[in-house]
Amino acid sequence: MTERKTESEARKPLLEPKEKREIKPIPLAKLFVGELNERIDVGDLTGLTASIKQVGILEPLLARPVGDKFEIIYGRRRFEAAKNAGLPYAPCQIQDMNDVEALHASYAENEQRQSATPMEQGYQCYKLLQRIQDIKEVATLLGKTPIWVKSRIEAYELHKVTSAVITAKGPGGITEGIGATGIGLADATIIHGALRSKSVDRYLGRQPEDQRSKRRGEIAKDLVESIRTIEPAKRGKLITEFKKDPSQDMKALAEKISHEPRPLKLSIYLPAEVAPFVEELSEKAGLAPQVWVYNVVVNQLRTQGCEIPSLKDLMK
Repeated sequence: MTERKTESEARKPLLEPKEKREIKPIPLAKLFVGELNERIDVGDLTGLTASIKQVGILEPLLARPVGDKFEIIYGRRRFEAAKNAGLPYAPCQIQDMNDVEALHASYAENEQRQSATPMEQGYQCYKLLQRIQDIKEVATLLGKTPIWVKSRIEAYELHKVTSAVITAKGPGGITEGIGATGIGLADATIIHGALRSKSVDRYLGRQPEDQRSKRRGEIAKDLVESIRTIEPAKRGKLITEFKKDPSQDMKALAEKISHEPRPLKLSIYLPAEVAPFVEELSEKAGLAPQVWVYNVVVNQLRTQGCEIPSLKDLMK
């Protein structure tokens, strides 16, 4: 657990305002990327490298002293691009920080820049949870909900096992993620939940103990690949069928579900002059109104010459 701060310490900002920070040129050889840096992939540095060659690093890095070197808290892309550009130094703000303060500062910077992917956010949340050990405290620290924190951690854990790219909607509806391809955050969450289901635990319990971790990873990869091939409306069914039998061939299951007719869900508003008749007729038939309406629609389609297969036929 983190140490409780006094009221005056709690009011003190994590970092000095940028205009008041002392900036020092630090040799690149003295800088290093530690385990707290959240960047999973620095992406394409071509443009940033060219810019740094022309005008240098305009925005300083944040680093903390570790022995005779300095650990980069944020600014890794600038650091990597500076190396590519052949710069000997990088402007840095140096500040003593503990792990929680460093993670918080890194998160705050990337939140402001809106540059972190869901997996990178998940990595920060995962590291914070290791140190704070209370998901509610992590959420409060980041100004998020516990559900937000949990979903990001799950996305990161799924990425660790499968190397899957997890995307999310960013500002203006833009899809965020490495290369903006992969599976959505909602899909990652349901896959993670399925992997922790009782049916999967029972299935893995029947495997040799030294093979369980490897098999869980294989199942996770199969799920990720399968869910990519299924249209969104059918992904819930894929997960439901998978949990019934985790040992089945996921590729075959996904193909089968893909070729099933897509259902149509309707929400119908019946005006006051019609509603009483539907209620009366459905009651006489001993059916719920929605079932009665369904039967009326099916009968009408059949009078129009449409061949409506039975539910049993559809599932073959």
